[in-house]
Amino acid sequence: MEEDNPGESSTSKSPAVIRPDKRKGVIGKGKPFYSMSTLEFASDYVSEEVTDKLIKNYRSQLENFVKASSSSTSDYSSLRGAIFKRIAHRKLIKGGTFRARPLFSSTFSYFGINNSNLSIPTRNKLLFSDISEIVPNMYCIPTQKNDASFDAFVFPDTFFQMTVSESHPIIKSGLEKYINYNNSSDIKFYFVVPKEIYSSYREQVLYTTKRTVLKNNPPWINRLRQYALEIDLKL
Repeated sequence: MEEDNPGESSTSKSPAVIRPDKRKGVIGKGKPFYSMSTLEFASDYVSEEVTDKLIKNYRSQLENFVKASSSSTSDYSSLRGAIFKRIAHRKLIKGGTFRARPLFSSTFSYFGINNSNLSIPTRNKLLFSDISEIVPNMYCIPTQKNDASFDAFVFPDTFFQMTVSESHPIIKSGLEKYINYNNSSDIKFYFVVPKEIYSSYREQVLYTTKRTVLKNNPPWINRLRQYALEIDLKL
């Protein structure tokens, strides 16, 4: 469901479940598309209210719930991902030093995975429904979820995608319109993941809108650099 502006009232205080997509296709580990469902909070305001209450009243249980295995295909897995996304948004907006590693193959050295510390400054949050509303150096969150290939964007070239799953293909069409063609700098795409899958996370493929592997790569593909970014779930 689409997000409303923060501060607006909502008729429901509980998460809304989006029905399974009836289109044909296969995604992930042989999972048919028509059997999938996703869960999103009704609005940014609702998600913040729910997360606040969960942290205040069930802090340790919340941490354990989000850390749980993401292999389940039930609605609990979808809820786990929705809550993880809210926690990750908060930590990235607040800023700090995060563990990150590149996913492209040339960066794997003889001595193992190339980890580094990524410093992220504190930023203000901006909800946007149109690309013209994006402001440089703000933490921009799209409210239109149906065509988004990321969960947050910092203009001009940094994307964040939260996930608790080891398979999360990038939808080309939802990313392409945000590509800056005025320079040839790297396009940094961070998969924001919990500690449990950080070390094993691998580079993801690009998909078409039909959820099939992209065969004709766009000209900007050589600029795309994928990374894993670890989020500490300690609240």
